Amino acid sequence: PPAPAAPATSFKPAESLPLPSREMILVEFPGIVVNEDKALAALGGEEGVAAVVATPGTMLPLKFRPGDPLSHPIFGDLT
Repeated sequence: PPAPAAPATSFKPAESLPLPSREMILVEFPGIVVNEDKALAALGGEEGVAAVVATPGTMLPLKFRPGDPLSHPIFGDLT
């Protein structure tokens, strides 16, 4: 017996919209990120990360205890 015919559908292509241009920065964080805000604060916030990306040769500091003045940062290279 012949296969049943597929129902007729009307195809309308999706509307095309321009996407905003955004720059993304990837950071390999040496730990498990549970709270994204705290992880970003440990890297100096958005301003700190942006400053490192904008300045060639600078290293990104990571402070495991950002509020502790006795906590020394570890540094990561920009690659």
